[in-house]
Amino acid sequence: MNGPVAVDGPRDPKFHLDDPAPKPTRKKPRPSVVSEVSRAKSGALAGARVLLLVRPEPLKPVGLVLLLVAAGFLAYPRKAKTGTARSWAMWGLVPVAFALGFYDGFFGPGTGSMLIVAFVLLFGDTLTLASGNAKVVNLASNLASLGLFTLHGTVEWRIAIPMTAANAFGAFVGARLAVKRGDNFVRFVVFVVVALLVLKMAYDLVRA
Repeated sequence: MNGPVAVDGPRDPKFHLDDPAPKPTRKKPRPSVVSEVSRAKSGALAGARVLLLVRPEPLKPVGLVLLLVAAGFLAYPRKAKTGTARSWAMWGLVPVAFALGFYDGFFGPGTGSMLIVAFVLLFGDTLTLASGNAKVVNLASNLASLGLFTLHGTVEWRIAIPMTAANAFGAFVGARLAVKRGDNFVRFVVFVVVALLVLKMAYDLVRA
């Protein structure tokens, strides 16, 4: 009867039969985008309701400051993220989504850019992923405020409908370019748009 066969040679340090199996690493779950959508809708309804009662001028300096912060964030290049949510993401989710929804319903300019920054900071998204997620939340806040404005008869449909069609086509082209060219392209375009918004809002404030 043959005995056990010994295999000579060095053992692979990366693999031992008697070593314990490595524990699988669990990725921290990120909060659902649906959570942000619901908070943004609530904020947008509140902002639209306030806009029907007061003028938006008091919020313009706040919007200008937020856009300057967003521009500074985009101007500083960062390493691509992994999509892992920050440990404090759940705490920041509700106030950020509600506040930006309120801003969108009440005033609006630059909300999409601020949402992109929020997704990068809260969830560690790449700019391309953050841009896509921001569209979902921004759509929710827009629909919520649109419904309220429609009920109060403050929508000029003969102007809004053709602009909506042109806007949808432009969004489709822009989204294709963003997916095709990646984060650097998204960073450049968003930074240019934010910079132009900052200049326009600053000019309006100086003239007022």
